[in-house]
Amino acid sequence: MRMLPTLLLGLFAIVGNGCSGNQDAVTMRPNPEVGDVRSYVVRMTYVPRSPAARPTIVISFEARNEIIEVHPDGSVKVRQWLTDWTVLQDGRDITDAEDAGEHTSTLTFGPNGDLLPDDSIEGTWRYIPARTFIHPEEPVSPGDQWQWLVPADPDTGIIKGESTFTYAGTEKLSGQIVYKVTMRYTELKGSERVRANGTYWISTEDMRPVKTVLRVSNVYDFDDGYLYDVEEQSNRN
Repeated sequence: MRMLPTLLLGLFAIVGNGCSGNQDAVTMRPNPEVGDVRSYVVRMTYVPRSPAARPTIVISFEARNEIIEVHPDGSVKVRQWLTDWTVLQDGRDITDAEDAGEHTSTLTFGPNGDLLPDDSIEGTWRYIPARTFIHPEEPVSPGDQWQWLVPADPDTGIIKGESTFTYAGTEKLSGQIVYKVTMRYTELKGSERVRANGTYWISTEDMRPVKTVLRVSNVYDFDDGYLYDVEEQSNRN
């Protein structure tokens, strides 16, 4: 499953800070600082679209992200480490030395949270938009929605798509108040379109995700040629 690191790239981009004058409205404005570090425990379950053909794969690891540059336009460069891997196949541990090693990437995110193209990243980028959080440009109140239109990019493998985010208000999670945002994504072309839905719980203090639950459908594994639905959960350490 060598597409895994690429599939992960869009998860940890959100940065923001502050509230508007309206008590019910929140503004997620970028306010990154060099040296900011966040770590997450991630569990991804690959469920084959044809269960009789392939086993279910569960991959767990820790993701650590550090902001190393902040640019005048609001974009940021992030160094990401993926470590402490475990790979289970139908419950059997099949973790090998390559899987268990450290995977390191240097990523650049735009001002709104989208991952910017980088020739140093291997593999297809097709699944990144399905799991990218885009913060709203304007203050939002519970029930408000915003969209992200994803242009096609033949060089990276991205297919034209659209994400819709809905601010669901505040919620208590593990003793702290968080902002809850739901999302839906779909590609707009093709017969086996990548689709996703999920929920982000965002810290009201630093505007980073505290918890994320996503399901991405029609993920193609280039190693074995099968389609999977990927169920993912991440929790901040």
